Amino acid sequence: MPAIIPIVVVLLLVTSAGVGIPAAVDQFAGENIDPENAIYGIERFGEQIKVGLGMLKHKTLAQERIRELNRIGDINLIEGLLKDIDNEIEASAKYDGEDIQLEDVLQQRTQVLTQLRERVPEAARHGIDTALEAPLRGMIQKQINAQERNENQEV
Repeated sequence: MPAIIPIVVVLLLVTSAGVGIPAAVDQFAGENIDPENAIYGIERFGEQIKVGLGMLKHKTLAQERIRELNRIGDINLIEGLLKDIDNEIEASAKYDGEDIQLEDVLQQRTQVLTQLRERVPEAARHGIDTALEAPLRGMIQKQINAQERNENQEV
């Protein structure tokens, strides 16, 4: 039995380091790490740990991705960040609870994309225009789906 104690201690240390280090990176340097940074993946992993533990909401992650989008220098990273923002907005609507208001996040997203559109080459502007229209299409589709559900319940 005493031989198992060191094994358990080692497993606890490895597990806590695997969870603790990414969470610590996110906690202490999260605002200063952009997608171009070498430890960005560790920071993102730390965020997902915090979400899983209920310490962080998806809306907060969407807002952080928007700030990153505003500071980004590499045009090639824009598409990935836009997908991340939209995924976090969708996850927030689904998991964060009914009290979460997403209009402010959508407004921030639109404002940053509008500013970003002015900084990118002409060839990239179509993609940003499409991204600017996406939330509107999503909201319209949700209204249509809700209306159809109400009509089906009345029948």
